Amino acid sequence: MATVNGVVRKVRRLRNTLNGNPRYSVVIETHAGDMFTGVTDHDAMFVYAVSWGTLQGKVAVIEYKAPRVNNYITGLVII
Repeated sequence: MATVNGVVRKVRRLRNTLNGNPRYSVVIETHAGDMFTGVTDHDAMFVYAVSWGTLQGKVAVIEYKAPRVNNYITGLVII
């Protein structure tokens, strides 16, 4: 797993998983100016602990895995 930190620029709600758990897409601008896009992992329980509506503009550290195409977010901490 890898981590990236920066300012959250965009948060978007995606369709729920087949089990009914919410998913989100997050865009972060790193301190180097690069843009990172990731989606929350399927049925990840940490999504219930994050206040997604107030996340935009805050500095965060994201833990993710990149198996093939998407970057799957497995953890998020607001700094």
